[in-house]
Amino acid sequence: MLTTFSRRGRPLGCRSMRNVQPDLAVVLSAWQFGDPVHVAAPERGTNNWVRVVDLRDRRVVVRLYQNLDEDRVAGEHAMLAFLADRQLPFAVPTPVPTDDGRTWVTTPYGPAAVFAWIEGVRPEPVPDALTRIGTALGHLDVALAATPDTLVPYDWRRDLAATHPGAGDLATMCRELAGEGYDELLAELPAIDAACAALRDEVPVQVIHQDMGLSNVIMRGGEVAALLDFELVGIDLRVKDATGALTQTGCLDTDDVERATTFLRGYDEVVGLTETEITAIPSLLRFRAASALVWRYGRYRRGQSTRNDVIERLVAFGQTEAWLRRHGAALVASCLRPGRR
Repeated sequence: MLTTFSRRGRPLGCRSMRNVQPDLAVVLSAWQFGDPVHVAAPERGTNNWVRVVDLRDRRVVVRLYQNLDEDRVAGEHAMLAFLADRQLPFAVPTPVPTDDGRTWVTTPYGPAAVFAWIEGVRPEPVPDALTRIGTALGHLDVALAATPDTLVPYDWRRDLAATHPGAGDLATMCRELAGEGYDELLAELPAIDAACAALRDEVPVQVIHQDMGLSNVIMRGGEVAALLDFELVGIDLRVKDATGALTQTGCLDTDDVERATTFLRGYDEVVGLTETEITAIPSLLRFRAASALVWRYGRYRRGQSTRNDVIERLVAFGQTEAWLRRHGAALVASCLRPGRR
């Protein structure tokens, strides 16, 4: 049976527990930790129900998965076990097993897991930190390229119209959004779609992280101490990990193009991007912004988002296009070097 997944990984139509307040004692019953000393929500929001729990002898992080079904939770934990053996220069989340050896359990609220606490801070989007994050992501992608076939991660390669099953065809969306001031940009969607599709046979394809934002990085002493959140790990164009991170680390939120170039240099020094990958970066940034628009439009058609939500994504798409017109050529030029294949 073919299962259709949301962008965050939940099978579409799966019952959400977001409005249910979980009982922590029920969630933790399989671990038999005893009464916690202190419980707190993370300082910043997450896409799951997460609590930082101080026990008598240690601190742990409790996660209720609200985006993955049980099969994909098992897959994420198998991936974490694989990466733990790759001798990476930073940590990845380490599940704390139950007494009978399980790294996650089924609860009334969904799958739950407990992870060891990793000390450190969330980085700021400054050049030195961005370079180190790019380097760390490069090391991660080198490791992920060796993912064994037995793990069979999710395949994220798709056309724009398939971004959300409720979106329908792109022409209908463009007609509905006509007159919002972005008609010329919307007319470019077929070309953006075709450019990304053509790349699938021209650039390296492998397992990538897919969600490298600042909130998924822990730094300590100026170095990357850990990379977090492997929910979206799956098969896609390798360079999409870098372009996704450019968006999620705030590199496109400023006209200081040095943010983006320092991140890409750090990533490239480890991975060794091809010339085709580098010249494709502007096209893939457009594709990512367009995908966000199509995703929100699909939710809108299903009554899960408002038209204003869709317009916000359209405006963001326009902002990405404006940034690329100002800085795209310089960004590509800064990464190209003689002798690159």
